[in-house]
Parts: sequence; structure tokens; C-alpha cells
Amino acid sequence: MGMRGAAEVLTAGVCYSKFLVTGGAGFIGSHLVDELARLGGEVWVLDDFSSGTRDNLRAVTNRENVHIAKGDVRDADNALKLARKVEVVYHLAAKTSLQESAEDPMTVNDVNVTGTLAVLEASARAGVERFVLASSAAVYGDPCYLPIDEDHPLGPVSCYGASKVAAEKYCSAFTHTYGLRTVCLRLFNVCGARQLRNQYSGVIVEFIEKLMRGRSPVIFGDGWQSRDFVNVLDVVQAFVGCLQTDSTVPEVYNVGSGISTSVNELASMLIETTGADVEPEYDEPRPYEITHSVSDISQAGGAFGYAPRYSLDESIPSVVEWMRMNLEKRSTPKPHQK
Repeated sequence: MGMRGAAEVLTAGVCYSKFLVTGGAGFIGSHLVDELARLGGEVWVLDDFSSGTRDNLRAVTNRENVHIAKGDVRDADNALKLARKVEVVYHLAAKTSLQESAEDPMTVNDVNVTGTLAVLEASARAGVERFVLASSAAVYGDPCYLPIDEDHPLGPVSCYGASKVAAEKYCSAFTHTYGLRTVCLRLFNVCGARQLRNQYSGVIVEFIEKLMRGRSPVIFGDGWQSRDFVNVLDVVQAFVGCLQTDSTVPEVYNVGSGISTSVNELASMLIETTGADVEPEYDEPRPYEITHSVSDISQAGGAFGYAPRYSLDESIPSVVEWMRMNLEKRSTPKPHQK
């Protein structure tokens, strides 16, 4: 089967075979690149490697159908050059740390909003067929009701969440103004291998790192705040599956597990998995964090058959294994250079 045939299987009959993934060397982006390449698509990766790494792309580096470009998403000329090569743009490049967005909101706005606008404009000018934005459940803020559906009011409490609202609104504007077909996937707390401490559900990575060093994880607040943890491989399937929809209006979908887990429950699971002999410590709650979050994923299920396959219990061991390997790499002395 040729490349286009493989891509048709990938998207259940939708004939897309050429993809650009911004932020493709990052946590989620690299898993998406792996899957697109595995299924025969021709993939361009754009990343500035400020948080993503070439090591994340190790599995596809030597594949003829993967092309890696170092660059900033705010570089409009470069974005246009790459957009002209593809049919689908996946825009995942972003500053994702809530703490960073509180400390440096101007930079986060510049990357997440201006960067999104640059890639949108490039996509519209290049005649890209689909534009998919990695948005966030942070757009909802503290929920008025649970589970959260896509009609829930937007009320971000973090600068990061505000930047994602702005990015979504630009997607909608480009659909109405230029006819660019856009999809926004509101990701809940994504977990899996290759994750950094400050990304998405970075609490898992932060807890594991401390537990592996025999230190107590620090819980901010009473620990009964809850989150919706979703495996990165399920998220990848949502990115792939959303191309099946044929709507010409802006589309928005929640991507989560639909299951609520408290931070106390998470800490207990991680302590058991790592075998650490410690108890959590508690500190004052952080002002930019919400109390509860769980997704209603029925809209994505109805539109393109999204159905998470991995539970949190099944997801945690892969993160622990990756963290162990990562810590071993950092602790191994480099050979002496003469």
C-alpha cells in the first residue's frame, strides 16, 4: 500500500496524506508524529526545541516520510513555506505551564496567541484543508457544573487559559472570514511518557520525581481537588479521528477520560506504583488552579467515535518507566572529553 493509501486508512477514508505538526518534538506532538508516520503520512515537524527534544523524535528521525525543521511558530514566512507543503496543520506549539503564564503572561500570550495567529494566517494563505488546534480545558476555569460539556461558559482563571480562549476565537474567525476549516480540541489533563513537569498534568511527573528520590510529594490545598487524566495515546487518536468530520463550521470537542480523580487518590496510586515509603505533604492552594474538572466527551464520541482506551491505572506505569529511564540518563556521568 502506498503512502496515500495508508493515510486514507489513517483517516477512515478522508484523503489526507501530508501533515504539519507544530510543537512536534514536544510531549503530545511527538506521539502524534509517531502515529502519523507509522500510518504512512508524510509529516513535517516545526519546533524551536525550547521544551521539545530531538530525543522525543528518535523513533522517526531516519524515516524518509518525516521532515524536521527548527523554527519559531511566530515566523510567518517559515510557517507559510511549510503550510504550502501540507493538507492538514496540527498546531500544538505553545507555552503550557500555568506557573509560567502567571509569572510571564506577555511571553505566553506572544507564543500562544500571536503564534497561533501566524500559523492560521499561513494555513489560510496556503489553502490548507484542515487546521486542528490543541486547546485546553483551562478555557472553562472553575466549572459551574460537572461534567463539563462544550457549551459550558468560558471563564479562564489563568493567563494560559485566557491565551487558549483567544486562540480558539481566532480559529473561529478564520473559519468565518477565510473558509479555513478549523477544529479545537480541548485537552484535559494529558499524561504519558515524554512529559515534562510543567506540561498538562505535570503533577504526575512532579510527584514521581520526588517519590523516586525518596521525598514526599507536595499537595497544594486539601488534595480533594479533582482532575480528568487522559492518556496521551488516546489524545493522539482524537487528533487523528477528528479529521473524519465533514462540518464546515468551527468545531470544538472535549478530549478527556470522562473520569474524575482526586489529587489524594493520584498520590496514593503513585506511591503504590513506585513503592516509595513516604506520605504526602500539604501546602497552601495556588490561586490560578481550579478545584474540580471532569469532561463530558459525548460530543467527540458522536462526531468521530472518540472513546478512551486507557485508564489512569494503566497509564501510570508507562510514565514511571519513562521517568526512571530519564532520571538514570541525567545521573549517568558523561565520558571525559580530552
